[in-house]
Amino acid sequence: MPQLEPVVEFATEWLTYAEVDLRIARMCAADVTMPLWPIGFHCQQAVEKCLKAALVLQGVTPEKTHRLGDLAKELQAVGVALPIAVAELLLLTPFGIDEKYPRVKPGKVAAGDAAVLIGMAQASLDWLRVRVEGAGGDGGG
Repeated sequence: MPQLEPVVEFATEWLTYAEVDLRIARMCAADVTMPLWPIGFHCQQAVEKCLKAALVLQGVTPEKTHRLGDLAKELQAVGVALPIAVAELLLLTPFGIDEKYPRVKPGKVAAGDAAVLIGMAQASLDWLRVRVEGAGGDGGG
């Protein structure tokens, strides 16, 4: 097997970590007693890692941020179309910043919307796999 370019290898590592976050979110969602915040947290983390991996593939060092809107702006600035709408990204952001701490008011996503959050993360992973494969990686999975 030929050696991957360092950028593709690094993006593939981000992809692997994002896949784990999505798996954890799915496991949490399977437990009907689980609150929404851990599902949202791991979905947010999966999407964040996908956006950062896409930046890496563009030769951009991603910011150390959990703000998906900021990462989206960076991607748009280098001409990369986003996997999901910015408005959806903004719904996920609080799960990576505020909602992992007690006594913070819930975000705008209703408790029954775990499937929507997981769908956003899955769409982001699918999008990244295509980008990694296009860059010469195996796309994980």
